[in-house]
Parts: sequence; C-alpha cells; structure tokens
Amino acid sequence: MLLGVAFAMVLPVAVPGEARAADADTLAADTFTRTSAQGWRQADVGGAYTISPDSSNVSVDGNAGVITLLQAGVSRSAALDDVSARDARLTFRIKTDKKPTGAGQFAYATLRHVSEGTEYRVRVRLATDGSVWGRVERIRSGVTFVVGAEARLQGVQHAPGASLWVRARVRGADPTSIHAKVWSDGQARPGARRWLRAPEPAPDPGVARRPPCDYD
Repeated sequence: MLLGVAFAMVLPVAVPGEARAADADTLAADTFTRTSAQGWRQADVGGAYTISPDSSNVSVDGNAGVITLLQAGVSRSAALDDVSARDARLTFRIKTDKKPTGAGQFAYATLRHVSEGTEYRVRVRLATDGSVWGRVERIRSGVTFVVGAEARLQGVQHAPGASLWVRARVRGADPTSIHAKVWSDGQARPGARRWLRAPEPAPDPGVARRPPCDYD
C-alpha cells in the first residue's frame, strides 16, 4: 500500500482552507515538490523529518511524501522534532493506492506530543466498504486510550487513488479540546459545525468515561 501525504501546520490565528505555502503564522509546511528515494529530508518549513522506525520504503515523489507498506500490521511515522507549540491546527491530505482489507487502512496525525509515549492524536480509518471513520486517541506511557467512540464520517467516501483532506485542531490544557474534520478532495470543506469532537478524559485514563465523538 502507498500512502501519500501533504500538509501544513499553523498557529490558531491562521485558518487555511487547505495545505499551502508558509506564511508568518506557519509552524510547519511541506509541498513535497522535491524528490527523494529514501526519507522525506527537509520540510519547506519545520526542519528535517525523523522517520520511525527507519526510512526504508519512505520517499518523496515530487507531489507528496510517500510511505510504502509492504505487509499488513506494519507502520511508519514521520515527525518534525523542531516544531513546538501547545495549540495548533493541522491540515493534511492522504491518498492510498490499494483498497483496504481486514480492519481497514489507518492514518494518524499527532496533534500534541508531550514526551515519548505520551501524546494526543486523531485516527482516520478507511474501511473496506469505502466508508471513513474517525476517533481521537490519548497515548499515555505507550498505552492507547480512546477518548471517544469511533464515529462514521457521514458523506465521506474513500477509493484508491482519491485524496481525502483532514483538518484537526488542538487547544487548551485541563481541559484539552480536540476537533477534526475530513472531506473528499474537490468537495467544499465542511462548515464550522462538522467537527469530530472529543473532550479531555478524566485524569486517570484507566477509569476515564468514554463520551461518544460526534460528526455533525
């Protein structure tokens, strides 16, 4: 499976309609107009990428950052370690070249990385029937806790070769607010109310209640 990505991360005062060139409020941005046979190298803004667990099967084709997954159950991640902010918006585009099998295909966006094994992220799942699902996760000491139940994103469909846009926002602390929305490339971006939302879990994630995420 090939996963292609293009993105921009901005401070809350900048509200881009899509990933675009950097401006004064941009923390990180990448158009991926370069080429690289191994690794993603340097972003347009935000420094060099750190690829985990290694940069094999990770490249740039002049249009997107590409991650090639040769078998089920494996993953790769790309991070810009020089970027630091508590509150931010992240907009990125994803595209795969294969139809999902089994539980589906997954794309994650880390919205706030606190320390190794501790972060907040949004997960987008591409199901075998073309439906698209989303949820918010909190990672604590390497253990994943689902902040809200996974929600189907109504009106959004996935097909191999077609791009999806993902836009997510994190802000605040105690509580932390995380919002996200997903839409198909070429469609209008959903309005202000069409958010996948999740509140901060209880201090002890082992006993946290699980309010449902919703996408209205």
